[in-house]
Amino acid sequence: MLAEILARLGIPVPMSKIGGGYYMFGSKKIFCKIINGKLVVRVGGGYMGIEEFIMTYGKNEVDKAGLAKSLEEQAKNSGSSGFSAASMVNKNRKVPKK
Repeated sequence: MLAEILARLGIPVPMSKIGGGYYMFGSKKIFCKIINGKLVVRVGGGYMGIEEFIMTYGKNEVDKAGLAKSLEEQAKNSGSSGFSAASMVNKNRKVPKK
């Protein structure tokens, strides 16, 4: 049911099954289940229809994926091997002194 909806909407967010109703939707871990024949996603203290969820959060996840790919390409082009996009994003983060 989930694969059918993702294909129909054409949102290029990576989606993978973790198990037990949990999935990774881009960088978000979500919980899905079927209630009254409709696929819903746990959001806050309730549930949201999968289509509404994808339309609400999908663009943000696509943007995150694009940023990560862009940073990886920059690292490759600058010859900085050994750094991931995640480490480049966090390079300005303050680290407490010991």
